[in-house]
Amino acid sequence: MSEMVADKSSEIEHAKFLSAMMVGSCPACGSNFTHDCESKETGNTGSTCEVAKQLDAIDIGHCDKCGMLWCLECGEMIGSEVEAVKEHFENCTALDSAERK
Repeated sequence: MSEMVADKSSEIEHAKFLSAMMVGSCPACGSNFTHDCESKETGNTGSTCEVAKQLDAIDIGHCDKCGMLWCLECGEMIGSEVEAVKEHFENCTALDSAERK
């Protein structure tokens, strides 16, 4: 049993490390409480936050402190409205056209 807990703890720490390396701090407030918006249901290290569940987009960053959403490909701050992400996907030149669907 303790081995399973240790494995789960190690998995969580690995996910936090990957998020810190790939997402970085919030461009709006500087907080390190950030993550990508890949839903846990579809990704191995994805987030369990409600915004991530709505978006399920690995190339969008989300700040748990201020709510900012931003594109991890081009760096543009999108705001805190989930609906604005779709518009960004349609117009972002840094995203491959296959990723915009």
